[in-house]
Amino acid sequence: MADSLEERLRSHAEAFDGLLSLIPAKYYYGEDNSDQWQKKKQTKEEARNAKLAKLTPDSSKTAKDVMDENARKRKRDENAPPESDDGELGSELPREGLARGQNKAKKQKKADDKKEAAAQEEINEARQRQKEKKAAKLEQKKLKAAEKLEKKKAARANKQAVDESQKKPTVDQTKPAKAVVTEENDEEDEDIAPVEGFAQENEASTAPSSPVSDSQVFDTSKPPSGTSSISSIAPPTDLSEKDPQQPSSPKSQKPTEEELKQRLQKRLDELRAARHADGFNGKPARNRQELIEARRQREEQRREHKKEMRQKAKEEEQRLRDEAIARRFSPHGSLLASPGSPAESISSITNNFSFGRVVFADGQQMDPNLSTILEKRKQKGPQDATTALKAIEAKEARLAGLDEEKRADIAEKDMWLNAKKKAHGERVKDDVSLLKKTLNRKTSAKKKSEREWTERTESVANSKYAKQKKREDNLRKRREEKGSKGKKGKGKSRPGFEGSFKAKAGGKKK
Repeated sequence: MADSLEERLRSHAEAFDGLLSLIPAKYYYGEDNSDQWQKKKQTKEEARNAKLAKLTPDSSKTAKDVMDENARKRKRDENAPPESDDGELGSELPREGLARGQNKAKKQKKADDKKEAAAQEEINEARQRQKEKKAAKLEQKKLKAAEKLEKKKAARANKQAVDESQKKPTVDQTKPAKAVVTEENDEEDEDIAPVEGFAQENEASTAPSSPVSDSQVFDTSKPPSGTSSISSIAPPTDLSEKDPQQPSSPKSQKPTEEELKQRLQKRLDELRAARHADGFNGKPARNRQELIEARRQREEQRREHKKEMRQKAKEEEQRLRDEAIARRFSPHGSLLASPGSPAESISSITNNFSFGRVVFADGQQMDPNLSTILEKRKQKGPQDATTALKAIEAKEARLAGLDEEKRADIAEKDMWLNAKKKAHGERVKDDVSLLKKTLNRKTSAKKKSEREWTERTESVANSKYAKQKKREDNLRKRREEKGSKGKKGKGKSRPGFEGSFKAKAGGKKK
């Protein structure tokens, strides 16, 4: 009975060991993610190697392998000699390794908590020390500011006494000590002397200049304190040297009422000129009517100026054209009046020919210089007489609303354009009388064709009706003749053998 029980337990243990040998270690024990935040991103090569390592059977461990390793390690820790038989080593209980891993994680977490607490204490101590340093600095700054304030009060009292004696307005001084008190500086060491010297320089610059006697009053009013630096105390000789150069009046003089009025008037004039609000003769407009009239006059002046400029440009163009024509037809440029020989004159002429229109049989056209073939472009404008006449009438109606000079300018441009088109071989349909004649001719031809077509259709219809009527009459006549005709008797036979042979042979076949 005992043997059978041991055998059953052994078989059950072997079955459990077999199951554990099939389970991967990471699914049984779980993965350790405590140092996951310290891991770096793998490169492509490292990821490829890790993937290949997963596929190798030697590198993969099962839960049974890890359990055996833990058992051997525990035996070594107990200073026991290792044995080869796995059964005698003692097997690990289920989930025992997982519990040990959790205990280790808890211990590690406690240690990490202790380290974090110590680090936090150190940070708090450092912050406390920094706060104490800042408080000490602030206290020191307050003391310095108080000393400065006392010095300024004494200097202000002396200056007021001097100003009252001279009866001159004083300039309010700013108090930079407030900014020094409120400002926080994180630096540990700070130089005190430049700040005080800077404040005294500001006082000296803002204070009005005075003669040498005044500077002596400032120098002898109060001795410098022991805390102030030597550089912050300005010697009296420098002030006495600077005083003659400075003006006796204060720097910031308030503008008088007349100056303010002049500035305002100047600004108003600039704004009025910017929005073109001037009236007649450059004076401001008194009402809206004057403003509109002034703008209208300026518009007329601008138009006159533009007209003059166009006239000058036209005259210049005409002058250049006349000069070119005169140069072309002058005796010096002709072949007959040339002083040289005919050969020399012919050789001196450049071959610069220009043709009106060169068209080949296939429809291609050359340019006037016979250098390239022009592409076929769509013909723009009206193609028939009706649309051309309408376009000319619309153009004339549009030109009728323009002034005489503008109409003449457009007529001249159209004349040159039409001449250029005619030189290139294009037909220009700009004659109203010819267009009207063409339109009348086409209209009459169209009416004639329409009339002939109507007559032809009528003649065809009449002939068809006549033929149909004649046919019906013939059919009716035949019907009438057939109904009125009776049976005739047998006529007299003619001599001969007509039909006698057939009768003798048997007669007609039925």
